[in-house]
Amino acid sequence: MNGIDILENVSKIGQLILLLSGYALHRRLSKLKKERPLTKYESFLKVFVMLGIYAWTLSFFLLFMWG
Repeated sequence: MNGIDILENVSKIGQLILLLSGYALHRRLSKLKKERPLTKYESFLKVFVMLGIYAWTLSFFLLFMWG
């Protein structure tokens, strides 16, 4: 096992952590939306978090199918 394999594994763990924390943030903003209207910043953040999750999912599956 060389250093590149270790870096790839750490990168995969980092991606998983970012994905889960992004989803948690999106869920929290969705719950907050039920209590009060979201500010422009919160709405912007919610949209771009979901856009990032969708882009990561699409690229992950495309790379998986290609490789």
